[in-house]
Amino acid sequence: MVVEQSFIRSRRFRYLMLAIGFLAVLAVLLFWSYIAGAPRHPDRVGASRIIVPQGASAWKVGYILRDSGLLRSPRRFAWHLKFYGGSDQLKAGVYDIPRSASMKEMADQILRGDEATVELTFPEGWTAAQMAGLLQQSSVVDSVSFIRALHDKGLIDSLGLPVTTFEGVLYPETYLFRLRRTPADVIHAMVSLFKEKVGEDWIRRAQQSELGFQGIVTLASIVQGEFQVAGETEDIAALYRNRLRKGMLLQADPTIQYILPEGPRRLTLKDLRIKNPYNTYLYPGLPPGPINNPGIDALRAALDPPDRPWLYMVARGDGKHTFTTTFNDHIRAKKRLDAIRRQEARRKRQESKS
Repeated sequence: MVVEQSFIRSRRFRYLMLAIGFLAVLAVLLFWSYIAGAPRHPDRVGASRIIVPQGASAWKVGYILRDSGLLRSPRRFAWHLKFYGGSDQLKAGVYDIPRSASMKEMADQILRGDEATVELTFPEGWTAAQMAGLLQQSSVVDSVSFIRALHDKGLIDSLGLPVTTFEGVLYPETYLFRLRRTPADVIHAMVSLFKEKVGEDWIRRAQQSELGFQGIVTLASIVQGEFQVAGETEDIAALYRNRLRKGMLLQADPTIQYILPEGPRRLTLKDLRIKNPYNTYLYPGLPPGPINNPGIDALRAALDPPDRPWLYMVARGDGKHTFTTTFNDHIRAKKRLDAIRRQEARRKRQESKS
């Protein structure tokens, strides 16, 4: 009888241990499932944009994700990060979180700093103001702060170019920017690409030229503003270098367009009399600084123009120019082109009537 009772107690103990073991395993599995987070949601489409503030805790980010409809439990998110040791490694920024993502995938994206990006293309010849407008429109950087940073001496010194403004050395190209950047971030990327594209030899030679580095970039910006056909960059650069050597006014229309508050338009005689150092119809030499951000062709032509005799040019209306060496030749060329324009205008009027 005693043996039988002992056997029963032993069996009950084993059952109890098995039950405890089962419950322990179940508890571990439940805890693991809890901290692992919600699984993926393949039925959800699109993404939600969130902003993670600097220094945000795991709980704070969890609430941000919950309020964006991406997860249900901020506590579960916080425990997930605590268990995996990522609570203090969340990176501030703007994130596009896929709505189909699991909680782990959301956490990993923010831990990696895999922020939202936007692709922006800045055409050759755009001004810094035009760039600033696109940057703000795309939520990359505040335009006012960007314009102010163009003349930040500390930032200029840190990037190592002998300029007084970043206008002219913001290389026109397609960039992939993260959102909510600082002006320094954006300027650094664009100036670094400028230095890479022109090369160290070009920079050194520009510094040693008679116009100096900023003078060469300023001339390149005028060339950029004038040409529409790539093959004319060298002719235009040679023309302006000749006028500078002879002490002639540059009389470059793009320098006046630069100071018009309402933007580029057809110039009037009144515009040519605007008292502004950028008006090359009134003030000799180069303007105080670049009037846009030129491309590589204009930059190279400004530094190494060919030996051409040109002093004058007149637009033909098809994007090209007629280049001449004397004022009389210039007037004759202008009259010929005016006659062609009048003839073309009459032809169009006749076609419209028929």
